[in-house]
Amino acid sequence: QQISRELPFGRGNVLVALAEACRSRGVTVHINQFQPDQVPDDLKMLLEVVDDRGEVIARSRDLADLRKRLGARIAEASVALADAFEGQVGLRHWTVGPVGEVLRTVRRGVLVEAWSALVPEPNGATVAYQLVFSKDAADVATRASCARFLAADLAEDLDRQLPLLPGSEVLDQLDGPTRHLVREAIVGFSGLQDAVTPKSAEALQSRFDPAWRGLWKAAEEVLSSLQHQRSVAGQVAARLADFDRPVWDDVRDDLRRQYLRALPRLDWSPLQLNRSSTRLRGLLIRMDRLNSPQGIARDLAVQKEINTYRRTVDVLREKASEPWSAAWRAVEHLHDLVEDLAAARCMVGERSAPEVHPDHLTEAIRQAEHSSGN
Repeated sequence: QQISRELPFGRGNVLVALAEACRSRGVTVHINQFQPDQVPDDLKMLLEVVDDRGEVIARSRDLADLRKRLGARIAEASVALADAFEGQVGLRHWTVGPVGEVLRTVRRGVLVEAWSALVPEPNGATVAYQLVFSKDAADVATRASCARFLAADLAEDLDRQLPLLPGSEVLDQLDGPTRHLVREAIVGFSGLQDAVTPKSAEALQSRFDPAWRGLWKAAEEVLSSLQHQRSVAGQVAARLADFDRPVWDDVRDDLRRQYLRALPRLDWSPLQLNRSSTRLRGLLIRMDRLNSPQGIARDLAVQKEINTYRRTVDVLREKASEPWSAAWRAVEHLHDLVEDLAAARCMVGERSAPEVHPDHLTEAIRQAEHSSGN
């Protein structure tokens, strides 16, 4: 009761806040030790959903139950909103109006909000103008789209100047789509990092000059991180090809899966490249430890834990298939934490091992499940 009086209202997850408050008092508590389902109903918050006239259309003390009961209405309102929006696909330049506008509709008493945004398309070259049903997700998608637009505008200059920079030979190892993602990473790192997301073509143009001034410094940093990451990835790939230990096939297959999961996908920024390098170093250490019977036994126990989390990620990823949505972002965050944890379990005792707090992992799972509709 004393702790609850000290906690600020409405800031983050209450279980995480309670666990941290307990630890600050010398009591080690993990959030999975709390049992919210055991709380008596009369102590749970009563949730009410009201329509646009203020009339209650649903009431429950169980959020999941409310979401299930109102799911059809929400889906109907979302489809109606999307149908009324005049989106565009295949954009290579900012030829639409400002983004970030919030649109609202009410269907059978349910209010749904969506934000106009620019969303990178899966082909790696173009952008779509569409609605995103989360303000934060819309902002992230528009920021990534701005990097894509700028990278396309600067492509000729980048392709002409990058070969003159140290470490540029690593680009020859990449396919066309990946080189484009690297260009986007360079532009995003130089001109959009720590800046307000542009909401119009004019705002994007104002970012062009700052991007240009910091372009080559950003290029050097991206290339340096990329060169190191490709070097470590090459070591892992060679070890996997020559891995002749008499271990079970499932262990060998698991090594390959961990290798693939450690590689960057859409984000080739220095942060993600360095994160990938750390995961790959963890995989090298894991293969070293598999050279002993004790190492194999420990590896099986560790991977049983890690693969349980990975199965959760894969299930949630199937439900959050639309890129750049809030659910997709939550699952990607969970994926990063799980792969960092896999590296940490391999790098016990190493100073460079990632730190993954159990409470943060539990909260990431909860957020991903919530965003994906579980």
